This record gives sequence, C-alpha cells and structure tokens, in this order.
Amino acid sequence: MQLKLKNNQLKSLTEFINSLTFNTGSAHIAQARIVTLMVNKYKELDEDRIELVNQYANKDDNGDAVILDNGTADMTEDNHAKFNDEYKELFDSDTVIDLTEHEDKVHKLESALENYNRDLTGDQSLQLVAFLDAIKTKEND
Repeated sequence: MQLKLKNNQLKSLTEFINSLTFNTGSAHIAQARIVTLMVNKYKELDEDRIELVNQYANKDDNGDAVILDNGTADMTEDNHAKFNDEYKELFDSDTVIDLTEHEDKVHKLESALENYNRDLTGDQSLQLVAFLDAIKTKEND
C-alpha cells in the first residue's frame, strides 16, 4: 500500500494533518504514524533540495555554498536558471510513501478525516480533500 503525493504538497499536507485534533485515541495514533512517515519523506526531499543548492551555488574558500544575508544561495545567472529548472522538476514530481505496515492506521485516519466535525477554513478543506484524494488514489493503484 502506498500514498502518492506531489512533492510540492508534502509539507503543507503534513502540517495540516498534524494540526488536526480527533476525539479518539486510535485516530490520534493513526495520525501520529502517518505524519511521522510524511515528515521522514519531507526530510528526504529537503536533503535533495540542499544537494541542488550545493550543486549550483558559488562556493566559499572551504567549498561550502555561499549563503546571502537574505538566506538564498549565491549563484551565477546561468546556474540559477539551471537550479530553478531542477528545483521545479523536483517539487512537481510525485513522491511515494510506503504504507504497507500501516494499512490499518491509514483506514482509521481516513475514516476520522471523512467524519471530521470541527471547523475548517477554505484552505484547510482543500487540504483535507487533497489528502483524502491521495488515499483514494492509493486504493485504486
């Protein structure tokens, strides 16, 4: 069993799922297990992002990427364009989270989300639907 998301959705969906409160312990346990897997996948994505920065950034005397005062990496115009292309490709691509060991937790979380009865903003509602769609996609693969 797998959960398939776009890399550019991973952080916001992880934060959203983690922010929810549930009335049952089993839903909280399911939430914690799935969020942990999502956080680990995001860490992998961030490592890939850092590798891209290090690949294209200008280097200091120690061979480390030069980071400007505004927090961005110093790059030549040509390298900046290459970085942007690869960064966009990385974040537009799919990521797969293996849920095989947590299938029962996925179903508990899915049920809790489908029956979620607390107030949500419009953006939160969109995130809820996106996550449920990713679960449904997983079931159809």
